[in-house]
Amino acid sequence: MSKYGNNLIEIPGRSTKKALTKVYWDELRPLTEELEVHPRLPVYETKYAIPLTRIVVNTEIGIKMQNSAASNLDFSNIIRTTLQSYTHIYTDGSESEQALSTGAACICPQRNTHITLSLNKEASIYAAEATAIIMAIDLAIQNPTHPYIIWTDSLSTVQALKSNDPKTISDHRIIKIKTLIHKYHELSNIGTTLQIYWLPPHLRIVSNEMADSAAREAAKNHSDQHIKSNYSDLCPQLE
Repeated sequence: MSKYGNNLIEIPGRSTKKALTKVYWDELRPLTEELEVHPRLPVYETKYAIPLTRIVVNTEIGIKMQNSAASNLDFSNIIRTTLQSYTHIYTDGSESEQALSTGAACICPQRNTHITLSLNKEASIYAAEATAIIMAIDLAIQNPTHPYIIWTDSLSTVQALKSNDPKTISDHRIIKIKTLIHKYHELSNIGTTLQIYWLPPHLRIVSNEMADSAAREAAKNHSDQHIKSNYSDLCPQLE
């Protein structure tokens, strides 16, 4: 709870109130209506080991591509040689002031599949990127006999998956990703794996550009899924 002039400001539905200053309640009300409220935190509704699992995210290839003068060619060579046994799924999210919604997309060229989702305008780019990864894992679960690599250019999601910070591991989107990865490995054959690889944006890598384009197209449509926002998603709007 925070006092601004004679007004008391608080976010309803939270056991721990966040102090917000220099804003009026009338400006806050539409934002607080978008906050998700859990009777119980998702971390308490999940097998205890899953939130504590640290997901290994490969960043080596991404760093190599970042320093490459011919990243698209070098990346294609790696896909055809070192990583040829994997099915590759590329993910991305998109938001802009002019867009009608926040877009999320995943594409799998080897299966000639692309999936898009138009989230509500209030959803953050982090939420879109994490949602795209969730969509990709759902796609992999449909055929768990193959090994998969899911590519993302979202450094914030990668850091969240690798983090042991209590606030991060209790994020419902991170828990969802870890839960689905756990489900995939339960369904898959022994030795079959699903891995997440980080790939920097704006390298003109064809498949990654296709995912980016699909996410931007999804953001042009009216939302077909409304997701509530975390408090952290709204912080930039409250500054």
